[in-house]
Amino acid sequence: MDFFRMGDSEVAPFIAFLASMNREERGRLISDPSFCLFLFRLFSPSTQSLILSLIWDSTQLIRIDERIEPDISCVTLLEQLDIVLQNGVNNTKILNPIFRRGYLSGALEGSHRSSRFVPINSEKDIDKKKKKDKDVVKKSNERWECLLRFLALPSESTVQNVSSTTRDVLNHAGFTSGHGTDIEITSKGFQFLLLSPVKQIWSYMIELLKMETREGRSVKELLDVLLRMALCIHSEPENKKYEVDNSWTERQCNFVTHLRELGLIFIRKRKDGFFYLTPNLANLCLANHDDSLTKKSGSIIVETNFRVYAYTSSSLQLAILSSFTCMTYRFHDMSVGILTRDSVRKALQVGITANQIISFLKTNCHPESLSTSLPIPITVSDQIRLWEDERKRLIYQEAALYSSFESEKVSWIKYICII
Repeated sequence: MDFFRMGDSEVAPFIAFLASMNREERGRLISDPSFCLFLFRLFSPSTQSLILSLIWDSTQLIRIDERIEPDISCVTLLEQLDIVLQNGVNNTKILNPIFRRGYLSGALEGSHRSSRFVPINSEKDIDKKKKKDKDVVKKSNERWECLLRFLALPSESTVQNVSSTTRDVLNHAGFTSGHGTDIEITSKGFQFLLLSPVKQIWSYMIELLKMETREGRSVKELLDVLLRMALCIHSEPENKKYEVDNSWTERQCNFVTHLRELGLIFIRKRKDGFFYLTPNLANLCLANHDDSLTKKSGSIIVETNFRVYAYTSSSLQLAILSSFTCMTYRFHDMSVGILTRDSVRKALQVGITANQIISFLKTNCHPESLSTSLPIPITVSDQIRLWEDERKRLIYQEAALYSSFESEKVSWIKYICII
């Protein structure tokens, strides 16, 4: 599993957000070694290779010519992030020396030292590791599910389980509409629910940062905490205890409390002075590899006759599934539905796409379905796309209508139109 990395044809959400920031604040971030190390790990392999060649040869210049034609997109992206700068000589570009120093400093120190978090180890922790691991995973999943349940089933009971900050983020992102107890999910919110866990957490964090930016507050303080925590994540979260940094500002402490609410970190009691990293935080370090997550949490089986079996009692999962499926039977731990033209079209009308429906079914596939070559029957996925294509029979374009011409000018207008 490759952590932090996006495919060559994709850009990580955080990189896209970083490119939209103002240059001054982006420059302050690039000077931080932990930020440089995290950002480097988000880049595609080809971009990483280009950066490394420039880092280890500081005299090397980038010349835009036929030799690097395949790397032009990488160079353009690095220019937008101010990692590559114009040299002013013969259309050449150089690596930003501030980024070079920051990355080398972070790479030499290593992830843990760059994070500046102090792990706490004790014999008691080793003896209770298995029990602790299960507890951390369970609590983190429950907290994140509280957010999803509020979004899917907004009510007085679900509102009490999320903070005002969470409600504000979802409202600013356009996932919900209304205020107080009169809250409804929007089509954009439904699309958010259909995303994989990795993309859900990334989308939420980006919307949180955007909200802070719109309100005129710097995000450097928040990113400093978040990225330092992410650097402690490796191939699998170790669930070590880390000391709470006493130098955090009040705003950073509130942000850490919010991360606890989201299930990205686990704090038993605030007075303990330490926290655990959770698997949900690892999702911020994942790019586009969701297979490991689906194998652990999948509960849906789709058959060639369009029947859908959900082996779950989760009201959240069933609410999402019923948004594009006609539910026919419900038992304690299993529900049965069927994908029909009307149920799918109902979802399409609120902005959900065929690819999102198929992606949701794949992401939540039962392990038995994942063991086959096609977890979603090709007849089902093709039919869902065909139902979507039915709504695209007409192509709309802007046009101008001319009418009420005098009779003697009609022939002249026709002549002009033909020309």
